[in-house]
Parts: sequence; structure tokens; C-alpha cells
Amino acid sequence: MEYLLPYCSSQRQLSCIRNELLSLWKENRIFFESVFVTGNAKKLKGEKIKYLLESGLLQIESNKYFFSPYRIIKYEKLFLITDRFDNPSKNRVFPLSKDESLYLACKLKVQHGINVLDFGTGCGIFALVSLQMGAKLVVAVEVNLRAIYFAKLNAQLNSLAGGLEIIFPHELEEYPANKFDLICTDPPVVPCPPNSGLFVHSDGGPYGTVHLENIIEKVPKLLKSNGYFQLVTLALGTDKSNLLEDLLRIYLSRIQFSYNIYNRYSRPLINLTILYDYFKSSSNYISWQQELNDKKFKCLHYFYCEAKRDGCGFIGRQSIKIQKSKNSGTWEKRLRRLFFAF
Repeated sequence: MEYLLPYCSSQRQLSCIRNELLSLWKENRIFFESVFVTGNAKKLKGEKIKYLLESGLLQIESNKYFFSPYRIIKYEKLFLITDRFDNPSKNRVFPLSKDESLYLACKLKVQHGINVLDFGTGCGIFALVSLQMGAKLVVAVEVNLRAIYFAKLNAQLNSLAGGLEIIFPHELEEYPANKFDLICTDPPVVPCPPNSGLFVHSDGGPYGTVHLENIIEKVPKLLKSNGYFQLVTLALGTDKSNLLEDLLRIYLSRIQFSYNIYNRYSRPLINLTILYDYFKSSSNYISWQQELNDKKFKCLHYFYCEAKRDGCGFIGRQSIKIQKSKNSGTWEKRLRRLFFAF
């Protein structure tokens, strides 16, 4: 495994890196956005970048231009390091975008002193936002070793390692029932053929529900009374039904949960022909497509959902408008970011 920032062996060095990032963000926003967010190479004059260079977060090209092999964004008071969109590795750490993880991050129902469970933490965005907002304990679940390393690094970079526990899924059995006040997730939910080679952060199995169902099934056992469950997800379905609502009814409705489901796009449905086009070269494409057709799936939805453990059953699906950004607004752009290194 290629480890990031082997130079950073102390909290002091990470603090120096953070100070240099903060200085660049404040004084040279154009450079910061170009190099760390969009991945371009750009000239730089005068700024102090010693620790960024020594760590490998910033590199020199042709003795003139600086570039970063990683994506670094600033969210609130956090700096978060992920892989770039053009990293083709199957185990790449999910690059953050405004209409996905960052959207859910700003919706998290965190109060001071609560316990939070973050399924599929990736770079640690939900875990670190929760700790920054005053959570007492955050348990972050992850299977990707590269993502675990990035999450630990981001926690140290932002001085938020205290109160954070990063575990593998099987270790969750060691935690008592009704331990958490908030459970949140942006899981791998892209429907794809078996052995498609899709990124670990997106591969949701044939129906896109392999991980989603496993998470929803655990919510009743792990969530406290009056606790919240929040997620963003894709869902196969038709214009009248979808797999997310089916799973919520199966696992939550009978035990006093109330929940709202919101469409994330003004054009909420995408025809499956676009999904099929991405996987038509896969060896298992034909049987997978036939399986979805047999189930009569017609489209994909993209939802934000929040549930509370004290309600009286299903409330209903509601539409919401989203703030426009260059990374949100069309399904096609989002799917390209999920499937390929664009």
C-alpha cells in the first residue's frame, strides 16, 4: 500500500502543514483552488510551503509549476485530504463534492456530548464534522485500508483524533445496543454488474443495496430512542416506488421510526440506459441488465433521508431545491464522478 505523507511523523509537522494550507487559502485562494481542488499546476511566488513540499502534498513540475497529487478542500474549519478524481485506483479515497458528502455534512444533527456512528467514513468527513460540533464519541466504520489511513491523517491534521475510533465492520459487534444518538452514512450504492471493477467507494452490488441494506438493518439495534439516522443514497425504482423506501419499511416502520425522503435534484429520475452505457463492456453486463429488467426497474433516484426513532411510521417523500454549484445540477456529471476518474 502506498502510504501518504511518510514524512509526517509528529503532530508538530502536521500543525505546520495545516498552517501553510491555511495561509495559502487566506492569501492565495486562486492558487489553492487551482492546485488542491481542481488539480491544475500553477506558479507560486513567495509563500511559505516548506512542509507541504516535504510531505509530498505539494510537488514541483518543470522547476516552475506546483501541483498536488491529492485533492484538498476546506470545509468550515477543516482541511480534508482525499484522492483526486483522476486517480484510477479501485481503492481510491472518495473525492468530496458539494452535492454528496458535503451536503450531508451540513445537515448532520449533532448536539454537544452525543455518540455518533459513521458508516463508511472514507476520508472522515462526517466523523470530523461531528467532533468539531461537540460530539463526545464518534465510531467510524470502514473496510478500505487506504481510506482508514486518510481518515486518521485528517483527524490528526485537524487536531480531532481524540474521541474518534475507526473500526472494521465486524468490530461493531463489540458495542452495546442503543449506543448511538446519531447514525450517518453516504455508502457505496451504485448498481453494477458483478466483478465490474468499480471503485470500492461506489460499488453497491447488482441492485446498489448490498451495503445500504446491511446498514439500515443495524439501525434499530444501535440507535437510541429519539436518535437520528441520516443518509444520502442512490436507489433503483420506478416513478412511484424505489428500493430505499422498501428497505425503510422493512426494517424501520414496525418499530416506531418516522422518516422523510427528499429528492436531491430538480430532475429526480435518470433513465437506466445511461447506467447501462457505463457497464456495457463488463463481462457480466448482459445477465445483470436482464436481472434489472426482470425486476421492472425503470430509473435511478438520488435521495437525502432522515429518520428519527420516536415516530409513528412513514411520513413521505418530499422534494427540495438545491443550491447550484459546478459539481451539482445534472445526473450525468454526478454519475461520471462516481464511475470514472473525471
